[in-house]
Amino acid sequence: MDSPSIPTALNTPEYRQLLQQCVHCGMCLSACPTYAVFGTEMDGPRGRITLMRAAAEGRLSQTELLGQFSQHINLCLACLSCQTACPSGVQYARLLEGAHQAIAQYHRPGLVERLVRWLGLGQLMPHVGRLRLISTLFWFYQRLGLQWLVRKLDFLPQPLRNMESILPPLSLRRLDYTRPAPAIGARQGRVAFFHGCIQDAMLNSVNCATVSVLQRNGYEVVTPQNQTCCGAAHVHNGDLEGARALARCNIDAFAALDCDFIISNAGGCGLSLKEIPELLHDDPLYAERAVDFARRVVDFSEFLADHLNNPPTGALPVRVVYSESCHLRHGQRVIEQPRTLLRAIPGLELVELRQPDRCCGSAGVYNIVLPDVANAVLDDKMADIAAANPTLVISSNAGCHMQLWAGLQRAGLTSRVLHIAEALELSYRVADGQAPNLRFRRPVKPLIPRSHSRQRWLGWLARRQPTGDTQFGTLKARLQPGQVWDDAPTRLVYALDAGLDTGEPAAVVFPESTADVQALVRWAAEHHLPLIARGSGSGLAGGAVAEHGGLLMEFSLLNHLLDLDADGRSAALEPGLMTQTLDEQAHIAGLSFPPDPSSGRVSTVGGNIATNAGGPHCFKYGVTANYVTGLDVVLADGRLQTFGGQALDYPEYDFVGLLTGSEGTLALTTRAMVALRRSAPAARTLLAAFDSPEQAGRAVSAVISRGLTPTAFEMMDQKVMQIVEQFSPAGLPVQSAAALILEVDGAPASADAQIAEAAAALQANGASDVRLAQTEAERARIWYGRKSAVGALARLAPAYVIIDGTVPRSRLAEALLGTTAICNALDLPVGYVFHAGDGNLHPLILIRDPQNADLVARVRLAGERISALCVELGGSITGEHGVGIEKRAYMPLMHTPAELALMSQIKICFDPAGLLNPHKILPDLSEAPSDLPPVASLPLQPSYQPQTAEDAAQILAAHTAARQPLRLTGATAPQITEMRPLSTARLAGIQTLNLDDRYVVAGAGTRLVDLQAELASQGVMIPAASPWPEATLGGVFSAGVNAPLRLCYGALRDIALALDVVLPNGQRICTGRPVMKNVAGYDLTRLFIGARGSLGLITALTLNLRPLPRRCLTFAVPFEQPAAALAAGLALARNLLTASAVLVGQNLGLPGLPECMLICTLEGFDEDVAADDAVLHQQLSGCTFLEQPQTGSQIWTAWLGQTLTVDAAVARLGTPISKLPSMVTRFSQHLGPAWLADLGSGLLYAAPTNALSCQTAAETVGGYLAWLGAPGSVAETRRPGIPEWIDRLKSQLDPDGILPLLVS
Repeated sequence: MDSPSIPTALNTPEYRQLLQQCVHCGMCLSACPTYAVFGTEMDGPRGRITLMRAAAEGRLSQTELLGQFSQHINLCLACLSCQTACPSGVQYARLLEGAHQAIAQYHRPGLVERLVRWLGLGQLMPHVGRLRLISTLFWFYQRLGLQWLVRKLDFLPQPLRNMESILPPLSLRRLDYTRPAPAIGARQGRVAFFHGCIQDAMLNSVNCATVSVLQRNGYEVVTPQNQTCCGAAHVHNGDLEGARALARCNIDAFAALDCDFIISNAGGCGLSLKEIPELLHDDPLYAERAVDFARRVVDFSEFLADHLNNPPTGALPVRVVYSESCHLRHGQRVIEQPRTLLRAIPGLELVELRQPDRCCGSAGVYNIVLPDVANAVLDDKMADIAAANPTLVISSNAGCHMQLWAGLQRAGLTSRVLHIAEALELSYRVADGQAPNLRFRRPVKPLIPRSHSRQRWLGWLARRQPTGDTQFGTLKARLQPGQVWDDAPTRLVYALDAGLDTGEPAAVVFPESTADVQALVRWAAEHHLPLIARGSGSGLAGGAVAEHGGLLMEFSLLNHLLDLDADGRSAALEPGLMTQTLDEQAHIAGLSFPPDPSSGRVSTVGGNIATNAGGPHCFKYGVTANYVTGLDVVLADGRLQTFGGQALDYPEYDFVGLLTGSEGTLALTTRAMVALRRSAPAARTLLAAFDSPEQAGRAVSAVISRGLTPTAFEMMDQKVMQIVEQFSPAGLPVQSAAALILEVDGAPASADAQIAEAAAALQANGASDVRLAQTEAERARIWYGRKSAVGALARLAPAYVIIDGTVPRSRLAEALLGTTAICNALDLPVGYVFHAGDGNLHPLILIRDPQNADLVARVRLAGERISALCVELGGSITGEHGVGIEKRAYMPLMHTPAELALMSQIKICFDPAGLLNPHKILPDLSEAPSDLPPVASLPLQPSYQPQTAEDAAQILAAHTAARQPLRLTGATAPQITEMRPLSTARLAGIQTLNLDDRYVVAGAGTRLVDLQAELASQGVMIPAASPWPEATLGGVFSAGVNAPLRLCYGALRDIALALDVVLPNGQRICTGRPVMKNVAGYDLTRLFIGARGSLGLITALTLNLRPLPRRCLTFAVPFEQPAAALAAGLALARNLLTASAVLVGQNLGLPGLPECMLICTLEGFDEDVAADDAVLHQQLSGCTFLEQPQTGSQIWTAWLGQTLTVDAAVARLGTPISKLPSMVTRFSQHLGPAWLADLGSGLLYAAPTNALSCQTAAETVGGYLAWLGAPGSVAETRRPGIPEWIDRLKSQLDPDGILPLLVS
């Protein structure tokens, strides 16, 4: 291999400073069209910058510069969308220009390439007359039918075929540039016109319309004949001297004209003209003239939007989409002006594309040089256009115009492409009495069909890369070409994510299917190589970094939304799907996926699952774990296993909860099933300014103490607000020390009432200025700025660390003061932007010199001290970023040796060889004592009623030593049987009631009804109910039986914040913390809920409190047929915002209830309940409404309570929600006389006469059957693989089997 070399263009302090602006946040990826095609890091802006940095540091050889580096740089379309998306202000265009120069320095073009460049850049583009001659010849070619024949015979060589494919319909109409075009009507001024080269030759009708529209608005138009090409193509090809020569020629051509403005009607040309000062900044003769020239250049729409002196009046009854020119939007920042002009045309309907700013793939000559990639980009644009079904597609750039026309032909669409000027000219002509010419031409010949999957593009890339024998030859043979990359530049690009931790993989692999993942896992096991899963690289804790080498599995090819079940409020998807994409698709169905991390526009759902990500809106709606219902995973031995599914409450350990947040250390997810929520019809957002962050922190608790639950509650300090305003001006109060962003949602009237109440509370607690966002656009700007805050930090420093920790909300002020003191003591600048509502701190420590080892060491020390502070205040060392590499050493700050030992047991259970993302989460325990301290044991007794957790620990330790089983119960006087009973009755009572932070700690033996009565006197509740009147908290949560109110408040697993548990060996652990984001490591809390006491004894619970609803309303609606009731109930469960129960019952035998009825409970704010009441009565118009004194959950409790006896059991059938009505209807003859269907949860309760048939039917749709009997009864499961995993986990935690079994 030849030695590394630093290209001249990259070896400058200025270029290295430009590189430092990129902080690797990844916000650019979702905007990049080539990343959308390939899904490879090196073909996105962030990866290309990593390659540029490597080249500038001399880490690439000349061969690599001319090979992989050149390949990935030249694949860039230079659309600049990443530059707009980048909150750090990275000047990507300048970086790319330097990269092209670096390639040009070493590249030695062959004869053909030199000939093409000489002809195109030297002999054609600078000479408009020659291009016009070629245009005339092509006109004859089209008019004589030769184009149809050539395409039919398809004999042209590839380069000519590419050029011919984008040839638009031509015209011989020419403008006379020898004399000025006079103003029509009152003269308003004189402007110069830059006609371009390709546009003037191939799209002369656009220039004709441009000049005509300017004339009609009172402007005389002069066009210098000695103007030439703008030079954009020369710059893109690294020919800067050629571009400079053209720039000087254009400056001279326009210098003598007495005009205030130079009008360009092509976005790319206009940008090149505006950037001439950068080209000539070292030219002593032209530098100043270049500045004056560029100052006068304006785009046609930019000029006319401010000078529309003669608005169009001719009606154009057409449906129009505007496809933005990349360089007009991202380069010139001209965005709204074209839309303003189009909306000025009477009758015209402007429809926004889903992605109006997405590149079309033209990019100068890109679509000729790289037509395959250009067409793949174009296909996405065409799909967007086809969905909008427009009459006209409006463009604002010559290359875009031709590419869009070719794309419409290619897709077989009949829409017509017009420039903005042509649309305006049509309107003027209609007003003049001329009929608009809107004839549509049928496609001459459809071109190649839509591109294949990303895997095809990986193969395309692979064929253009050097090959050789490596250690991965056998792996490459198992997969498709391009799925395994082991070259040095690729490994270098994938050595880091969005954090500071780095680690270069031995190879990067791109699985396209579950089978691929299984093959990779088996191959890695054979070769004893680590496997690290990676999404989009937006992680901040190093969780997806190959710290110790191995195979990095990039999941970007597994990015499909497999199913969206609107009736069932659920979705199935592959892990590489971007979070924002899922939420956008859900919104189309009136639903939402609430977890919204700030990186949501680039993060993947799989990455969110791996870290249990949250986001601003999780304060009200919860984190990712609250929405994941099922996972298909590949295990460490290569087997595929499904845990959970699209039904709820499977009779198994909560493996899904255990895997969520496990950072790929236990299994590899290939499919996820998630729950969705109904989107609130209205949202209100306000900004409140404060004199200090601490004052703002205290105001947060004041708002929540009123019983309000804002959708989001965010805080930013002055430093962060100032940089956010630089990137995305949103009117933040930058003169204040801190600001809160508060958002509420609900029905419009409810949102208005909530925001008014919150504003009053803020003003009463020190807010100096409270401002409500008046429009949806203003709300969007506020949130876009907030979610870009972290990436914008590069405007202050080239690197940073975000310390992700949580504290109880009431201790926010203490945490902020303590964090500031820690940073001040270490001389570290710090800023704040965080989720104040749930106490999730994000101190941002700036690193002004990342190469300063002492500075980086102080930053890491500050991270450790802040993490310790969070734990000291009752919080967690991580809220939503995960542990990864960054915080594994801090795990002992939060967890006892027993807790860490339990996590290690779980890791060994799932991954005995330790190959799945090794050395993440858990600290190195090799130096820790191998044995935990012994627990004193007691003599065995016939029965037990421990008074303390320590008593319980001694009892379990004694029974483990004696290998004698125990039966756990909450009864006051346990019945003595062969299995000695242990009652938690004396572990009762409230231990802590914290209304400020909305949690209660109570003993496991506390009766649920007693606790609810006590809490109600304080205006709060636990959203839980039980069919067993004497049920204790320990029994309710161990059984995991969810009442219907989970529809509104979440499941029992979502309510429990922490558990005190005694393990079978007598060790005591505490899972979680009294905060919403309460997990660091594996989520042990969810493991014990629903485990029926088979893994440990719960001695105390920390539970989340909710304010009592301000209004509650329940109706029973009689139906003659259950099928009609079920169909109506399914729709209500989807459409009602405040429903806490939607039930259909038959023959329940309860007073006041009809034989067959639908039961619906609404609860929440008065205005929300009123709005849903109206929806309910409208949807069930003509029905009889019987108001009930009990809620739906109380009716569920009463019926099950009278049905469940010592001798009787009830079957619970779980199915995907949308499948439940058909299940009930189909098997109604087997359900027995009485049954109750919970349509909010997909659960059916019955005493079936043919249980086997019902169970089989449920299993065929992904459901199950479980039996509910007396407390302590066991579940049953026939799901493949689940019994084995239940046994494995059970034997790992309770090897002596002293606790009851989960399944029979």
